[in-house]
Amino acid sequence: MMMKSSLGFGLLCLSLNSYANIVVTTTDDMVKDDGMCSLREAVIYVNEYLDDATKKNAGYYGCGSSDATTLNNVIELKADTVYTLDSALELKKSMTLLTTPQTGVVDATAIGLHNATLVARGKHRLLTIDDTKSDISQINVNIRELNLQGCGVNQCEQQGGIIFNRESLNIQYTKLSSGSANLGGAIYNAGL
Repeated sequence: MMMKSSLGFGLLCLSLNSYANIVVTTTDDMVKDDGMCSLREAVIYVNEYLDDATKKNAGYYGCGSSDATTLNNVIELKADTVYTLDSALELKKSMTLLTTPQTGVVDATAIGLHNATLVARGKHRLLTIDDTKSDISQINVNIRELNLQGCGVNQCEQQGGIIFNRESLNIQYTKLSSGSANLGGAIYNAGL
């Protein structure tokens, strides 16, 4: 039984790393041509650059390359690291945000203990998940092994203190805290 769990976890890691993931290399929340890849720049790259081969190959301010794939759209953050956001990230395409899998960890009880943390610097939510299309099809967003910490005041937003979601959202091994809103202190699901 233990062997099946280890094998399944190993296959998960293999599947996530079989394509060139977008690795965030700075904790600063910036959009600047400095060769570093911020989380905001990584999200912009997935939202706007992966559908155009020329733009995808050129990358975006240190994020992405010709090896990037539209199959997984995985954005990796460093374990035990805090990323402070100046405003909400707008996720408009299918993507996965996750903490880089720990190498050599086969014990399932260790999953979620070394998450990267996203923190709101101001009075805002962390993620707005909405492709802004009126049709019924939905993008798929996966959040795995992240801590999401809201603004921690009486009201971060009207709807969704940490996440406003209008799409298909899957959250695993993630802690949500300090979110506050009139509707959905942590998550507000709108639409379907």
